[in-house]
Amino acid sequence: MSNNTNIDKEWDVFVSHASEDKDLIVRQLADILEKLQIKIWYDEFSLKIGDSLSKSIDEGLQKSRFGIIIISKYFLAKRWTDYEYRSLLSKEENGFTINLSSANLFSSSKN
Repeated sequence: MSNNTNIDKEWDVFVSHASEDKDLIVRQLADILEKLQIKIWYDEFSLKIGDSLSKSIDEGLQKSRFGIIIISKYFLAKRWTDYEYRSLLSKEENGFTINLSSANLFSSSKN
């Protein structure tokens, strides 16, 4: 049974994040997903010199089947990430299912 809603999808997943989180987690996550042969829209892989940032992000949001959102204090402080978050949530309103899960990726050694 084919799903026509996925015909125009270029990427399996869109990675939404704040640039401050790249070094700590996002770049490593993107590399792992790529090694698993998951087609991802990630700015460092998808943007090219001369691309319009907003057009490219909009295309990535539209042509991705799923989204991964890296929520951090930096993510929550930015307007652009809020736009990406709301765009991914709007997919749910158009017949897509959104599953929210969290992972504690950082543990504190302070007592």
